[in-house]
Amino acid sequence: MNRIVYMHIPKTAGISIRKSLGKRLHHSFKHRGHARKPLAKRLDFLQAQFPEDTLTCFTVLRNPLDRALSAYWYLLKGGEAHSRRDRKDRDIHLIQHEDFNAFVVDGGLLRASKKQVHFRPQVLWLRGYEGGDPPEVHVIRFEELNKGLNDFLVSQGMPKVNLPHRNKSNRGVTSLSSETTQIVREIYEEDYKRWKQ
Repeated sequence: MNRIVYMHIPKTAGISIRKSLGKRLHHSFKHRGHARKPLAKRLDFLQAQFPEDTLTCFTVLRNPLDRALSAYWYLLKGGEAHSRRDRKDRDIHLIQHEDFNAFVVDGGLLRASKKQVHFRPQVLWLRGYEGGDPPEVHVIRFEELNKGLNDFLVSQGMPKVNLPHRNKSNRGVTSLSSETTQIVREIYEEDYKRWKQ
């Protein structure tokens, strides 16, 4: 049996994907705390539970700048409806900055990228064991989500889905400085490399 495993990286349409695919997913790794554990370790654990089965893992990667903006607006508005942690993280990381540019230029994004789940680099979710290669993961680009997800589903013998946009961040108007863009590129250098592959 082929079991489909989804690695949910924050702010990459995870809630929409999980709700649309529902029981067709064998397992969905939610993002809280998972950046600390290599994906390879979690997949090995699942494979040990189902040794006769094949695990096929997929995830979605998003343009790092767009993802950082989405995370910023999401947390600024309070995050998940009943999440004290999101509101606390907003108070710790965001409210002292005038806008997204100040958040980035004043070092807020760099600090948040080390501690706050929505700002952690995407590549952290895809790690192999220490020093090892990451596991094989089918990567879908957020910017081509419907087509990429449906191509993946068809390749796995599953029907296509119409993916609604859930948990959308309501953004204010953000004009980005060249300094902001450069700092984001430096912080998420590895994300940009993986996203462009």
